[in-house]
Amino acid sequence: MNHQPHPRFCITPRGNIYLLQLNIPDHFESLEFDTLNHELAEAINRVGQARWVLDMSRVHYVGSALLGLLINLRTRIRRSNGQLVICSMEEMIQRVLRAGSMERLFVIVDTPDQAMQSLQ
Repeated sequence: MNHQPHPRFCITPRGNIYLLQLNIPDHFESLEFDTLNHELAEAINRVGQARWVLDMSRVHYVGSALLGLLINLRTRIRRSNGQLVICSMEEMIQRVLRAGSMERLFVIVDTPDQAMQSLQ
């Protein structure tokens, strides 16, 4: 069951873990990121404290707005004593995180299954 229908993200409960799938094309306006940040914050607040898997297999945008979105997600989830694991990230996005020394802020694994297992 989809917890929050939205064109840019889907939240699916998997037991006591929530799978968040983002859908961000390679061309995405900054105003759309502002709206997405706000809507994701509301959805995460509704769930409350939880363990989250962020599936980025449909994220193709690489830029500072995406990095801000990831930091905002991490901060919001940590404030509620939740956990976040990111998976299925394109190599280019991983390179951008490494270049900014941001990969140390996140737990990043290859697949959703690995992410779910790491939160068990």
